[in-house]
Amino acid sequence: MIQLRNMNKRKARFEGWYFKHQNAHHTVAFIPGYHVDEDGNASAFVQVITESTSHQFQFSEKEFSIDRTHLVIKIGENIFTPKGITVHLENESFSIHGSLRYQNKIPLKYDIMGPFSYLPMQCKHQIISMCHTLYGSLKINGEVVSFENGIGYIESDRGTSFPKSYVWTQCSVPKEQPSSIVAAVADIPLGPIHFNGCICCIYHRGRQYRLSTYSGAKVVRCTENELVLVQGRYFLKINLLKENPLPLKAPQKGAMDRMIHESAACKVQYRFYERGKKVFDYTSKQAAFEFVPECMPVYDKKQAIKAALS
Repeated sequence: MIQLRNMNKRKARFEGWYFKHQNAHHTVAFIPGYHVDEDGNASAFVQVITESTSHQFQFSEKEFSIDRTHLVIKIGENIFTPKGITVHLENESFSIHGSLRYQNKIPLKYDIMGPFSYLPMQCKHQIISMCHTLYGSLKINGEVVSFENGIGYIESDRGTSFPKSYVWTQCSVPKEQPSSIVAAVADIPLGPIHFNGCICCIYHRGRQYRLSTYSGAKVVRCTENELVLVQGRYFLKINLLKENPLPLKAPQKGAMDRMIHESAACKVQYRFYERGKKVFDYTSKQAAFEFVPECMPVYDKKQAIKAALS
């Protein structure tokens, strides 16, 4: 295990993971991580967001350690791994305790960043499991909540800062053949230039689809409640129908002093077509959605007309 206090603190950076869990009525996501600011000050954290509340728990650098070979993250009494989690978190207004196990994880066939994974980026994204089955329960504010046969999702981010502006959404569909979608568009600084980059992965009926800037995807529309991507024979339209934003902290130059808002369980419609034929049209009340609007919305009229005629 590598301890945070023994890591190089000469460079501002962060690393965080996103463990999402849902059953028919409840959504709970844990965001464990660590950060080092520009002055070399390091600490760890666990953020918790549910369908109705969000909380931040702070830890000293001595309380964080990680086994990168098996991805075992320990923060205080809390353990996060690709096989499951154990949590013991409590403050004056919120408590959550228990363990969950994961089975039947669906990893990506290759890195979601594609060739950009080899470039120096402000923030690099990784998807660890598109979906998996949950077993166990959590005691939330004294109430035992079963997540037996629920569905989970895991991703991570690392770098120095979150993008200046971005939209991100994730949705898991708990059916006999589970489906999952994650999509993001962000302002990407690369040397002296900026561009709107997109990544999207869809797992549906045992098949993986990918739309991305490096695969030729175009951002037709990107606003606070709509995202439209086109790539060759693929057309994806996402509409936020009802949000429930809750505050979370985000990294900026290694410091966790930026405030964003996420709806961990909100109503979103996802429509996906291949060669004009509908692959799925699904509306979920447990989708996650973030929109950080520090740059102008995107609307590509030419691509929109082309998509409408295809």
